[in-house]
Amino acid sequence: DRASNVQTLRNLAPPRQRAYYAQTVTHIIPLAAGEPFFAAWYAAWRADFADLGVPVA
Repeated sequence: DRASNVQTLRNLAPPRQRAYYAQTVTHIIPLAAGEPFFAAWYAAWRADFADLGVPVA
């Protein structure tokens, strides 16, 4: 269940956090776009975890 897993994202190891974020942004968010509730929920989630989308130097 992606919606419940993304709420505990910070409990994972940092590399796994980044991978999970990338998977969600790439595969789940486009699917959620057609449903207003999930589109808004994932937009807020994406903003909250945007730091995970920044490449690690």
